[in-house]
Amino acid sequence: MRAGQALAAVLAEHQLNQSQLAQKIGLARSTVSQWANGSADPLSESIPLIADALDLLADGAGTDFLSRFLGRLLAPTAEDEYFIDDEYFLFEECARQTS
Repeated sequence: MRAGQALAAVLAEHQLNQSQLAQKIGLARSTVSQWANGSADPLSESIPLIADALDLLADGAGTDFLSRFLGRLLAPTAEDEYFIDDEYFLFEECARQTS
């Protein structure tokens, strides 16, 4: 699951909205919207900020976000997408490159 998909799921599950999260992080709502709808990915250094803000808004929301997002990194499948230095790879391709 990509970060935006994880974020959208957690916002819905915890009955939070994009404006609340944007205000807590100090970003424009449009930025959070782009993450949640998949048109942009948060920078890696933003992931802890997102998790912390979610936890401040709803108990356990940050942990849920990290579990959903990082879960795919801990148990990747051949279909998982990775973005490395703005390059798109499938897990299978990454595995071939490291073999």
